[in-house]
Amino acid sequence: QTQDQVGEIELNAAATPDKIIALKKDLLEEFPLWAKPGYFSNDQLKAIQRSLIVTKKRELNKPSEYIKNLAFWWAVTGLDYYIAYNDKLTRVGISDIQAFVKKYLIAKPHITAFLLSPEGAKTAGLTDNSKEYREKLHLDSN
Repeated sequence: QTQDQVGEIELNAAATPDKIIALKKDLLEEFPLWAKPGYFSNDQLKAIQRSLIVTKKRELNKPSEYIKNLAFWWAVTGLDYYIAYNDKLTRVGISDIQAFVKKYLIAKPHITAFLLSPEGAKTAGLTDNSKEYREKLHLDSN
């Protein structure tokens, strides 16, 4: 999500445990391609923009969702940012996306988290570090 000054960049993906390490590698290798001309088309960009605008308009029809989102954006960025969001969204072009990818994604530090069962972690060749957490929450008890 975009925010007025700063915000996290989050990418979620799903894979079977035996493919999760390869998926991470593939995603990181994809970032430089995102910055190249022709990777994203204007039609794709317009479709995503329309989808985001429709989602926001649907939110207006659900008072409980609208109130939660309005409160969040008011606290994070202010009402002016929230109100002008759709207009600003439609001004984003492919070159803006390429500049963003170059500035924030390519060869930048990142944190990777895998949500796996203990068995899935073993399959992926990862160390299960959830024992203390599971014990604290009594997740292993009957």
